[in-house]
Amino acid sequence: MPDPKANQQGQVTTFGWPSAADVAAQMQAKHAAYRAQQKKLEEATAKAEAERAREGEAKAARTREATQASLFWHDIKQ
Repeated sequence: MPDPKANQQGQVTTFGWPSAADVAAQMQAKHAAYRAQQKKLEEATAKAEAERAREGEAKAARTREATQASLFWHDIKQ
């Protein structure tokens, strides 16, 4: 009967601890999940920054138009 604490691949006893291969696989999975989350965060940040830039450009255009209209009416009154 095989030792229940033994690594089944090579029957190496790990004394109840996970094997190095298992730990490495877990760490790779965690790192892949971390990278996926990081990519989502970077995409969301880029999208938000682009939206802010568009809003800033729109506000600048409105301000420019209002200033030009104001100067136009100011020139007419004089």
